[in-house]
Amino acid sequence: MSIKDYNAILNIKEKDIKRFWSKVDKGEGVLTECWEWLASVDKYDGYGWFGLNKSVVRSSKVAFFINTGMVSENLIIQHICNNFSCVNPHHLLGGTKQAYMFDRFKKGLQATILTEDNVKDIRLLLRNKKRSCKTIAKKYNVTTPTIWNIKVGKMSRYLNLKYFKQEFKDVF
Repeated sequence: MSIKDYNAILNIKEKDIKRFWSKVDKGEGVLTECWEWLASVDKYDGYGWFGLNKSVVRSSKVAFFINTGMVSENLIIQHICNNFSCVNPHHLLGGTKQAYMFDRFKKGLQATILTEDNVKDIRLLLRNKKRSCKTIAKKYNVTTPTIWNIKVGKMSRYLNLKYFKQEFKDVF
């Protein structure tokens, strides 16, 4: 999170909080159900976006802050429901990027075993425009942003299984 986004969340006003919750479908209001973000959603990863104090911040970070009062520049929000447009504070956990990556790995949501051949195949599919990033992500059991990073040439470090095992050596 940029310092500008961090400050935007820290300086949230009561009117902003009311505006925020007006963009949420709480269904029956049951805490076990997802509360869907109804406003702007990123087409690549499904996260909601909220305009706040001349910034655009993830709706899940705003919901987490409203509920807990906690925010930091390095805060990663985990959705225990795996629904990235959910803003139910009871479905959100704050943590580090390492904890987030490990949680996704444990849940089987991030395969981390893309081979060089997989990446070549993915690039070919993207180049030929045969499939969307979302469709390819499902096929390879990775996130849509992972496919997007391959598309734009930003291979994330967590795609390297050796790195992942080194980071979590006490678990393997």
